[in-house]
Amino acid sequence: MSTPGMSRRDRGTSLGTVAAVVLLAGLIFALHGQALGLGLFMDDHVHFRQLRECGWSPADLTEACRLELIGGTIELWWLPDVTLRFFRPVAFGLMKLTYTLSGWSPTALHAASLLWHLLTCTLLLILLKRCGASTWLAWALAGLFAIHPAHVATVQWIACQTELMVTSFLLGATLCFGRFRGWPGFGAAASVGSTTETTMTPGTSSRGIGWAVASVVLFALALGCRENAVMFPFVVATVEPLVWRRRRRGVFVLYAVFGLLLLAYVALRSNLLGGAALPPRPYVFPPSDPEFPRYVFDKAWYCLLGQFLMVPCVPIAGIPYCREHPLLFYSLSAGVGLLLLAVCITSYRRSPGLIGPAWLIGFMVPLLPVFASPHHLYLPGVGWAVILMFLLRKLGTPGPLTRVSVNTVGGAGLRARQFGPTAATEGRPTGLPTFLTPTPVVAVRRALLAYGGHYLLRCRADEGSNRMETVNHSRRKGMSMTRLMTLAIVLAAVPALFAQDTKSEDKTSAEEQAAMEKIEQLKPAATQPAEGLFPRVTLTTTLGDIVLELNGEKAPISTKNFLDYVDAGFYDGLIFHRVMKNFMIQGGGFTPEMEHKQDGLRPPIKNEWQNGLKNVRGTIAMARTGVPDSATAQFFINVVDNASLDQPTRRGGNAAYAVLGKVVEGLDVVDQIRDTEVTTHPKLPMGEVVPKEAVVIKSVKVTRACDRRKLAAQAKAAKIAIEQTRAKAAAEVEERRKKAEAEKAIIAKEQAMKDAALLPEFIKKIEKETGKKVEQTASGLMYVMMEEGDGPAPTADDTVEVHYVGTFLDGKEFDSSVKRGQPATFPLRGVIKGWTEGVALMKVGGKCKLICPPDLAYGEGDRPGIPPSSTLVFDIELLSIKDR
Repeated sequence: MSTPGMSRRDRGTSLGTVAAVVLLAGLIFALHGQALGLGLFMDDHVHFRQLRECGWSPADLTEACRLELIGGTIELWWLPDVTLRFFRPVAFGLMKLTYTLSGWSPTALHAASLLWHLLTCTLLLILLKRCGASTWLAWALAGLFAIHPAHVATVQWIACQTELMVTSFLLGATLCFGRFRGWPGFGAAASVGSTTETTMTPGTSSRGIGWAVASVVLFALALGCRENAVMFPFVVATVEPLVWRRRRRGVFVLYAVFGLLLLAYVALRSNLLGGAALPPRPYVFPPSDPEFPRYVFDKAWYCLLGQFLMVPCVPIAGIPYCREHPLLFYSLSAGVGLLLLAVCITSYRRSPGLIGPAWLIGFMVPLLPVFASPHHLYLPGVGWAVILMFLLRKLGTPGPLTRVSVNTVGGAGLRARQFGPTAATEGRPTGLPTFLTPTPVVAVRRALLAYGGHYLLRCRADEGSNRMETVNHSRRKGMSMTRLMTLAIVLAAVPALFAQDTKSEDKTSAEEQAAMEKIEQLKPAATQPAEGLFPRVTLTTTLGDIVLELNGEKAPISTKNFLDYVDAGFYDGLIFHRVMKNFMIQGGGFTPEMEHKQDGLRPPIKNEWQNGLKNVRGTIAMARTGVPDSATAQFFINVVDNASLDQPTRRGGNAAYAVLGKVVEGLDVVDQIRDTEVTTHPKLPMGEVVPKEAVVIKSVKVTRACDRRKLAAQAKAAKIAIEQTRAKAAAEVEERRKKAEAEKAIIAKEQAMKDAALLPEFIKKIEKETGKKVEQTASGLMYVMMEEGDGPAPTADDTVEVHYVGTFLDGKEFDSSVKRGQPATFPLRGVIKGWTEGVALMKVGGKCKLICPPDLAYGEGDRPGIPPSSTLVFDIELLSIKDR
C-alpha cells in the first residue's frame, strides 16, 4: 500500500537513505565497537571525578571543565603548573546525565560516543544529499568520514565527546538555516506530476520561522559544547551571498540574533571563567612570536594534508619532519590547494558549492595558534567530505543533471537525462516537467543519454507529423576518473622520490659500536659471585633474548619487586607497548590486544632514584606516573643516554627515575625493538609509539639466582632509609619555609613603616608639581590624571596597550616599558588590582599617575626586586584598547 502523495521514486529514495544509515551504523560499530571495553584513560579520570562532585548548574558544570595539571596530575601534558579551563556546560551536562542514568558506567559514555558519531555521520549524509550527491555517493563519503584515521581518537576517547556534540549541533543548525533560507536543495519537496521538484523560496511562513528558531537553538547548544562553535555565523555568512542572490527577507534579523547570542556567550563565559588567561606556549603559540606566521602557515597545510591524504596529524611532532622534507610537504600541499581551488571555481550561482571550503577553513582557523591533536580535525572534516563530493560530481560531469519528462502522442512516456544549465525546451526553463506532443525520434534519446553532452533543445511540431530535432549540439568533455586518479598518483609519487632518508649507515654503525663498547665496560667483573645481590633474568621476546643484570645492592626495592613479578609469571605474554627511537622502549603493562593488565598488580614501591645509578644507554629503570612512589610492574630500557631522567622535576613530583640494572646480553635485540615501525593506537593516545607488529615478551626467567633473604633485608633497610631521608628533608624544607616567612614578615613590616612615613610628603610633592589634587577611590587607590585622553575608556574585560614607569615612593625605579622601547599589552583582569581599577579611569591618549597601596599591588608577596608590603607608583600612558 503506497503512501499518498509519494511516488515510487520518492519511496525508493527514502528506503535508500534508511539503508545508508543502517550501513553507517554497522560500519561504525565494526570499527569502533571495541571502544565499549576501553574504560577510562588519560583525562577521562579527571572528568569522571569532577562530574561526580559537581552540581547541575552552569557554574558547577563549567568548574568541572578543567584539567588540573599542577604537580603532574595528568602525566601526558607538558605544562606542569597550569590548569586548563574550558566553558562547555552543555556538553558536560549531557555527559553527567549519561553517567547518572547509567549508574556511572564508562561503557555507557563510550556507547554514547558511538551514537553521537552515528548522528554526525547521518547528518553529514543528509547535507551531502542536499548539496546534490546521490544516496550511495553520500553514504560512501559519510562512511569515509566515519573511518577517517584522524577521527578514531575522537570516537573512542570520552574526553573528546565534546567534538562529536558540537559537530552534530552545527550540522543540524546548518541544515535548518539552509531550509529557512531556501538554499538550492534545502527546500521542501513538492510533487509535480510524476516528477519531484525542490522549491527554492526563502522561508517566511510560520514553518520557515520555525526553521530559523531551530537553527538558533542548535547554535546555542553548540556554543555550550565547544568554543570553536563561534565560527558558525561566519561560515554561513561566507556561503550565503553566493548561494542566494535574491532579496534576503528575514536573514538580517537572524544574523542579528546570532550576534546577540555570541555577545551573551562571551559575557557568560567571561563571568564563569573569571577572565581566565590562555595557557602558555607550546599549548598556545603567541602571535607576537617571530615564528608565528611560519608556524600557522605550515600547520594549516599540515592539517589539510591530514584531512585529504589521511596522514596522522599531530602538528607538534609532524611539522618538523615536513620541514626536513620541504619538497614533499609543499608539493602535496599544492595538490590539496588545487583541489580546493577546483571546488571554488566550479561552484556556480544558486549552488551551495562553497559550504565545503567555508566549513573546512572556517572551523580550522581557531586551531592554528594552538596545539592540535588528530581529534581537533573532526569538525573541519565535514567540509572535507563536502569538498570531495563536489570534486567527484564536477570533475566527472560538466554540469548538474536535469530531468525532463516527455510524453508521446500515444501516451507512452519517455524520460531522458539532459546535461547543462542553459538547456531549454520551447523557451521554457529547464528543471520543470515539460510535456511535448510530438513523438521524439530515437536519435534524440540516444543523444540526450550521451556522456558529457551539453545541449540546447528546440521542439518543432509540424502538422501531420511527429518530429523533434536538436540544434546547437556542443559536447564538453569532463575529466575521467582514470585521469584524475593517475594525476593524484603522480602528484603523490614524484615528490616522494626526493624524500628518501639519506642517513649514513657507516656513521650509525660507528655509533652502535661505541655504545656496545660502553656497555661492555659496564658489565660486572668476572669475580662477581653467582649468589648474592646481582641476579640475572632473561627476557625471551619475539625478536630474541635480552639478558638483564639487576643491582640488588643499590636498588634492592626495585630488584625485589621485579623478581616478584617474574616469579608470578606476570610478564609472560605482555608486549613492549611504547617505543621511542631516540629515548627508550617500555613494556610490562599491556597485552598484544593493548589491554592494560591489572590482574596480579602489586602495590606501588618506593622510588630509589637516589641510589647512584644513572639512566644511560642499556640500563633498565622502573616506569611510573607523575607521583614519585607509583611504580608497579612497568619498566623501560634506555636506548640512549637520558641524563634528564636523573634530575628531579616538579612534573615528576620532585623525583627522578630509579635505575635497577642493565643489559648484559642482547643489546642488538633492544635496538631491533627500538627500530620497529610504530603507529598510533586509540588505547594509548600518546602519538606514534605503539609497534605495528607487536613485540611480545614470551617469557621472563631468572637465569642467575640471588640470596632472596639478603635481598629482602636489604630492601627493608632501604625503605626505612628512604622514609627517614624524606622525613629529614621535609623537616628541613619546613624549617626553611618558616625562617623565610619570618624574614619576609620583618621586611614587610619595615617597608610598611617606611612607606607610611614617605607617603604624606610624596603626595604634597606631587600636588605641588602638578597643581592638581591627588584623588582617592573607595578602595584606597590614589591617582592624579596628568592628561585627559580623547579616546574611549577601557573596561576591566579589555586588553590594553600602555607605556609605563614603575617606581617606589623614594623615586627608585623598578620597571619601565619606556626603557625597553616596547609598549606593554595585557588584559586588565590579569594585572594587580590597582591597575585594573586605575587604568579603567583613563581614556585612550591620556596619562595618569597611580599610587597603589600594598593591598592593591603585590601585598606581602615576594616579587623579584619589589619588597613585600611596598607602596608602588606608576606613571601610565594609555596608548590603545586592543580589538575595539
